[in-house]
Amino acid sequence: MNPFRDSTEILHDKASLAGRLSIDGYLFFPRLIPTDHVRKLRKSMLKILGKAGWIDTGSGYDLESAISNSKSFVPDTDPTATAVMIQQIALPSVRDLQHHPMLISLFERIFDEPVFPLPRVIPRTLFPNQDDHTTPPHQDYPHVQGSKRSCAAWIPLGDCGPDMGGLAIARNSNNDGVLPIVPAMGAGGLGVSDQYQGRWHYTPFLAGDVMIFNCLTVHKGIPNRSKKLRLSIDMRYQPVSEPVCEDWLQPHRNAISWEDLYKNWPDRRTQYYWRALHLRTVPFDKSYYGQREQTALDMAARGDRNALAALRRIKATTDDKDLRRRASVAIENLDSIR
Repeated sequence: MNPFRDSTEILHDKASLAGRLSIDGYLFFPRLIPTDHVRKLRKSMLKILGKAGWIDTGSGYDLESAISNSKSFVPDTDPTATAVMIQQIALPSVRDLQHHPMLISLFERIFDEPVFPLPRVIPRTLFPNQDDHTTPPHQDYPHVQGSKRSCAAWIPLGDCGPDMGGLAIARNSNNDGVLPIVPAMGAGGLGVSDQYQGRWHYTPFLAGDVMIFNCLTVHKGIPNRSKKLRLSIDMRYQPVSEPVCEDWLQPHRNAISWEDLYKNWPDRRTQYYWRALHLRTVPFDKSYYGQREQTALDMAARGDRNALAALRRIKATTDDKDLRRRASVAIENLDSIR
């Protein structure tokens, strides 16, 4: 793959930032965030993962080594993973990082107006050698919606050498519009066809690195081939004047209420900060997920096992009883033709 283009030299140049993001679809900043901020959050995350039994602390290993306990692996839709995620997003240090002055000022320069950090943040923990659960090529827009100017800040919580993988970006794919959806393995279950051979960019990450990319930019995870858990967090930012999807004013998957998450919160600056803003909100458009659901069911009817990941995600997350039943039947049928 091609290496990432370092954007450090244009960090304070508004026009160059906006221009490069428009052309490349991403901006890469090595060591943008002081490593002590990142390692503080990492340490808190590791304590949670350790209590969940996800870290092997036998054979002389400690929490910081983050050697995975492979027997504890569960998909991200599993109730155990949801319980871990709730504890993670309830950490004040998550919000401290999201509202770090370096990030806020950077996005203000990119957008050339005040920035709105979307309240929903998503921590990621990738077990080694779980290729089926590595994020496939996809766009964020069908998930995030609202403004097509919204961007993600993907931040590794610790060094990610070549063996740990990380994130790859398809350069200039942000200019291809919203692409047709295909059911896929990995987080979200919404993928796109990989038509970007020769355009993928990737560089191993270090603690403090920040990758920023537009919501239309096609990106994917690189498999974790190490023995360690790979920790990262992704946060979204957009111009405050642009429409905001209502779902993104709630915690991830609505798994906890803000009242419970913010109980005994130490910093009012990062608590309910959006309520004082005059935001223009839009409802979540379910058609993207509907397209995934119908396509997965059609694939299953043809005996295509590539539909399994999406079907399992549908079964685990949908409130539609009939859809859950149809997904369950389709999974049973596919499992029977191994």
